[in-house]
Amino acid sequence: MRGGRGGNGGTGGNGGSVRVARELLRLRQTTAACALAAAAAVSAPACADIGTESGGVIALEVVPPVPPQVEVGDTITITATALDIDGNPVDAPILWSTPDAANIFVDPATGRVAGLTAGTTGRVMVSSGSLVSEFISLSVLAGADTVEVPADTLVVAPGETASPPVAPRVLADVAGVLTPSSGRAVILTIVEPVYADPATRAFEFTGNAALADTVLTGADGIPTPPVTVSRVAGLTAPDTVEVEVVVRRRSGATVPGSGQRVVIVFQ
Repeated sequence: MRGGRGGNGGTGGNGGSVRVARELLRLRQTTAACALAAAAAVSAPACADIGTESGGVIALEVVPPVPPQVEVGDTITITATALDIDGNPVDAPILWSTPDAANIFVDPATGRVAGLTAGTTGRVMVSSGSLVSEFISLSVLAGADTVEVPADTLVVAPGETASPPVAPRVLADVAGVLTPSSGRAVILTIVEPVYADPATRAFEFTGNAALADTVLTGADGIPTPPVTVSRVAGLTAPDTVEVEVVVRRRSGATVPGSGQRVVIVFQ
């Protein structure tokens, strides 16, 4: 994903894993110290710090979604694992909850999260016994409901090396009105001609030197900055090239209208 074609930022999943790993290391060290203290028949105040749930659960490993988003009318699943002092999974009850029930729905038994109110934030908490995770904050996006391709054929003027912008539009159904959806990842792929070896390509996305590009939509629902296709200098290329447009929901499902193609004609 290029430049202001921003990468989907997120709460990196590694942060939670690192915190869990450090906590497990601390608990192992504390347990070892307690064992030595017991053997020597001396007191060790740090032993009071060990909190062990029934079944040996001492930590929760929660994997936040990246990016931290959920859509209205779509679902994602937040996974969590109960761990013992050695970091091994423990079969223990886990519950998911939210204090923001007007913004998101959370299935307490599965961790499935659905967006309810676009433009808001929903927080999810995971618990097992008395162990409670930090809040995971999710931005609630308006659902991507359709992809429009206003121009399915673009003509490149003689002498020009780059095409006009390939400009599909992502729209959300908001109260029955189709509204531009910003911040949505649009996947653009050169599908014709077919290049088994990308290094032999005669066309590429301008400035990207590749057969595929992923670009975020702006306030108008159109990829920004504009995406164009260029011929590769020094190579013989056919007169036409086809670009496929795909948009996916946060769950991975394709948005209706995906799969349309834009034909670019070089004169």
